[in-house]
Amino acid sequence: MARTVQQMLDAANAVVPKVDVAEARRLVEEENALLVDLRDSAEIAKTGKLKGAATVSRGMLEFRADRGSKYHD
Repeated sequence: MARTVQQMLDAANAVVPKVDVAEARRLVEEENALLVDLRDSAEIAKTGKLKGAATVSRGMLEFRADRGSKYHD
């Protein structure tokens, strides 16, 4: 059964915790959390990269995360 974008967002938001900037900084500094910048290269070139973040465009996220993919990193 096809799902709408809103349904997919609602499902993702139900399981992915949201954190504010202060909590994100704490997680990176105290718990060695990985920050992933999902913006595309044009936006990063315009606004700059998040310090210490891994850069993966949103369209490549699943491929880069999948150990079986030739794009895994």
